[in-house]
Amino acid sequence: MVNIQLSSRLSGEKSSIVSGKTYTVGEAIQRIGWRTFHTKVVCIIGVRWFQDSLLTILTVILAQVLRCQWQLLPAQVTWLNASMYIGMMVGAYIFGKISDIFGRRISMLLSSGLTLYFSLLSAFTQDFTWLFLTRFIVTIQMGIGMVTVVCLAELVPPDGRARSILAVDVFFAFGGSFISLIALGLVQYSWRYVVFVSAFVELIFFLACLWLPESPCFDIVSGDHAKAYRTLTKMANSDDELIHEGTLIGNRNTHRGCLKDAFTPELRVTSVLLWILWFFIGFLYFGLVVVSGEVLLVERQSCRGSSDIINTLTPHETPDCLLTCHELDDKDYLAVFIMSLAELPSLFVVFMVVDWWGRKITMAAGSAVLVALFPLVLTCLGYSSLVIILSVARSIASAVYQTCYLYSPEVYPTHVRSIACSMGFMTSRIGAACGVFVVIYMINYSSYLFVGMFTGVSFLCIVISMALPIETRLQTLSG
Repeated sequence: MVNIQLSSRLSGEKSSIVSGKTYTVGEAIQRIGWRTFHTKVVCIIGVRWFQDSLLTILTVILAQVLRCQWQLLPAQVTWLNASMYIGMMVGAYIFGKISDIFGRRISMLLSSGLTLYFSLLSAFTQDFTWLFLTRFIVTIQMGIGMVTVVCLAELVPPDGRARSILAVDVFFAFGGSFISLIALGLVQYSWRYVVFVSAFVELIFFLACLWLPESPCFDIVSGDHAKAYRTLTKMANSDDELIHEGTLIGNRNTHRGCLKDAFTPELRVTSVLLWILWFFIGFLYFGLVVVSGEVLLVERQSCRGSSDIINTLTPHETPDCLLTCHELDDKDYLAVFIMSLAELPSLFVVFMVVDWWGRKITMAAGSAVLVALFPLVLTCLGYSSLVIILSVARSIASAVYQTCYLYSPEVYPTHVRSIACSMGFMTSRIGAACGVFVVIYMINYSSYLFVGMFTGVSFLCIVISMALPIETRLQTLSG
């Protein structure tokens, strides 16, 4: 234990930590309240999410562009898309483990440095094999996503946790829109220029991470009370607050990053249900992302009453048209831009209700909207209406996804938080990889099966969300 001086000009409960009293990191952060420090942290983590969205959409764009330029086989396109989710799955476990053992900041710096290096390397590749390998390594580094959420959740006060995690998803939405506009302007010259832009964004995040402090929650469980003290005083002093004395307490835990701790009697049911929910949400959201690329490949015309969504969209009369290479045009890039921005409205709705309804009901309600929405794909409303339906569905799926991001770090204690949450992240990427294969193959076979499967998965998300045994609304994080 160490004596720590904290907070603040605030009145009431947040006014000070009384001299001679003991308190935990969570209590200190709650009493300090929201400061400029926290706004900076949100912006830094937001840049990371901006980059994750950028890299996700970039992979889809590269797959479609190189399908024509390099005359890729359908299997190569499929594996290039699916490798993104497999890489994230592998990276989630690696960086979740590193985060719980060595710290959140170290894992983020390591991931960002490797992403920057291999992104630049991929821009100079001349064949599919080397492109696949370098981009796969980049996607492994994207597995850091859950660690950034854990770090953010541990640094912000409980009443600001929902708005901060949802705020970084606004960055995520703009990331996809940004890269679609960059691709619109630069792909005609070379796809390599678009990759260089993504590397520049990664450089910004790497430099910002040099300022980002370690999570004081991690410092406590790793036994470094003095470092936790420095971070907490940095929070309190960010607005030149007056300081008061108190004693920081917390127990060291050398048994960090052990996955079996997520299966203690009080967490076992929650972990199993939550990871299954992550799988289904990943299936839905990333499946819809790939649908954006696959459906927009071909020219559009009015519906002829076919039950096959691809037949509904193609202007040709024979299935041979599916073998034709259709390059993305300006209309397609603008559609991707619109679909990315379309995620924003549902996020604002979630922002307003998630601390009122709670995490479980919010996820269940969003999934219920998807159940009602997916059957509309079977109605023949034309290309523009299809873009709107897919945009709204993607927006709702993103909102459910972000609520799950919010919920997961609140469930687990600090010593297992990163690895347990990263396991959820892993299962979502397994679901995403499954969604890629289902979309690419099933959408060409039968739209009824496609819609039926996505509707069924959405219904299961409702059931699992309501079955979760723990509600975490406005709770401080456990030590």
